[in-house]
Parts: sequence; C-alpha cells; structure tokens
Amino acid sequence: MFIHRFPAVLTGILGTSFMVLILFWVFGLHTVIVNPGHELVINDKPYMFGHSGVRDEPIKEGRKWLFVTSTAQDVVMLPQSTSIVVDDFSSKNNILLDFETTIQWRILDSVLLAKNFGVENWLQNNLKNQYLAIVRDVVKQYTMEQMMSDPTTAASVDNEVTTRVRELVNMEKLPILVMNVSLGRAKPNEKVLMQM
Repeated sequence: MFIHRFPAVLTGILGTSFMVLILFWVFGLHTVIVNPGHELVINDKPYMFGHSGVRDEPIKEGRKWLFVTSTAQDVVMLPQSTSIVVDDFSSKNNILLDFETTIQWRILDSVLLAKNFGVENWLQNNLKNQYLAIVRDVVKQYTMEQMMSDPTTAASVDNEVTTRVRELVNMEKLPILVMNVSLGRAKPNEKVLMQM
C-alpha cells in the first residue's frame, strides 16, 4: 500500500520544493552573512506592503535572509584608526608645522550612526573641520622646539586634543567612542626647513 503512494508523496515533496523556490525567486529573497566584529544595518524598501526604513536592530552574526529590495550596510564594530594630515599649522613662535595625526575610534551604535550620520563619511561630514580647528588651537599654545623635542609637551597636546574631540563627539551626539588621538611627530614645513 505504501509503495503505491510513494510516487504521490515524492511528487508532493518535489512540488512543494518547487513552489518554495518559485516564491523565493518571485519575492527576491537573498542571503547575507555577518562576520564576527561586524553588524549589518538593514534598510527595508518594500514594493507594496510592510515597514520601510532602517530597522531598529542590527543583524549581529550569522546568515540571514532578506528581500531583494532591502539593502544591508556593513558596519565594522572593532576599533579603527583614521589618519588625517595636518599641514601648515602655526606654532606659538609662528613657525609652520606639519603633522600626520591619527584618531583611534570605535562605533558604539551602528543603527543610530546609519540613521543620523551615515556610515560611510561620518568623520568627514561631522568631525573633520572641527577636529582641525581643535588641533590648530592647541598647537598654537606651544613653540616649535616644544612640539618637536619635548615628549612631555607631545603627551600633553595629545591628551588635550583627545579630551576636546571627545567633548565634541558628545556634543554632536555621535555614537562613537574616541579612544585616542595622536598628533605624531611635528615637522617644520618644507619651506621652513629650506630656510633653516
């Protein structure tokens, strides 16, 4: 009796599998993979029904199915560093100095960053100009000799810039933790070096 029903059962299973594949294809489901130390911020854009916009919760780890109309933005949650070159900032004795500064930072809330500031260029759009103004103000308090050869001054400058950048991040409500700022080694401008 079971042998006679086996082809019908097999046909039912194959038919159901085929219908599931058709539904996946029609609704455009695709898979995304989240690596350790990353989060995916999902922005849903349904054709006809459902909620649109950025989801309140990120996808943390593993494999997830999404509709083809949904976009997934990868956000690195691990500590990162960004280098910003600073040219021609005047010291206390009016000598132009160059730096290659480094900001070490980490994202605290990927969804809030994506909704309010953008994941790609948040530093460029929300912090860079104010950061350069902070560095200019702090460097102006010290002479070229202090900036170039006094380790205590260098540490003091790094600490002051770090504190002021953290205050700026809090004021702007950026979901970022500024871990450290380093101005690196001060160098006189090339024209100043030629004169020296």
